[in-house]
Amino acid sequence: MGEQRPTTWGVIGIPNGIQMVYSRFAECLAQLVAVSQANAIARTGGSGVIDVAGSRTCYVGKARNELVRQTRERGAKWLFQTDTDHAFPPDLLVRLLDTAYDTPDGAGLMPVVSGLYLARDSHLPQVYAWRDDADWDASGIMLQAADPPRDEPFRAGVVGAGALLVQMTVFDHIEKTLEREPFAEIDIDLADGDTLRIRDDVAFCYNCKLAGVPIVVEPRAFSRHIQAVELDWEHLDRAQQDRGA
Repeated sequence: MGEQRPTTWGVIGIPNGIQMVYSRFAECLAQLVAVSQANAIARTGGSGVIDVAGSRTCYVGKARNELVRQTRERGAKWLFQTDTDHAFPPDLLVRLLDTAYDTPDGAGLMPVVSGLYLARDSHLPQVYAWRDDADWDASGIMLQAADPPRDEPFRAGVVGAGALLVQMTVFDHIEKTLEREPFAEIDIDLADGDTLRIRDDVAFCYNCKLAGVPIVVEPRAFSRHIQAVELDWEHLDRAQQDRGA
């Protein structure tokens, strides 16, 4: 018998690869690839390979759809997306995969799992719940989760795509049932008669909502937006205190 030929099992996708890359991100990415590769080998009995893919456009919605196409062409099972303004632990992807395969609520494989990180402006989690459809108006269509669980996975309506793991079957399902690319812009009719255009990560989560695909957040897979400092739990604590003041 010949040797088992390695196949691409997962892809780490970087949608805005031609924008500025922080040295901290590059360091984190190298460590992430090394740890994720070792984990993929263990999970697949030695046949799985982790690839890295970058987009040829920095328009984020189009870039994310391009990464979906690249990952599909490589025959991978999973696409994990991060951004060049993030810093994260080497085992971030491993933690997301552990949650995808071993969900505490016993629901079986979770095909969409996000890490947790804080928004640049508010320093609050990039995690939201959908408002009731009847309440969608110019004031918004979702509510931010100001104080989510920190030690166990939880369901969410909307997440950012800065630490997002998705099984490729989800993209196939969205494209087949909704007949559009998963991260393409969508115009939504609001209850007050106005129209709201959503894009990128919000559009993807809306597609998941319509397609009946649940989204799980793993807060122990914590990623950090890079600013003058890396946004960490202490910044969330301070933002919550300011909100209550």
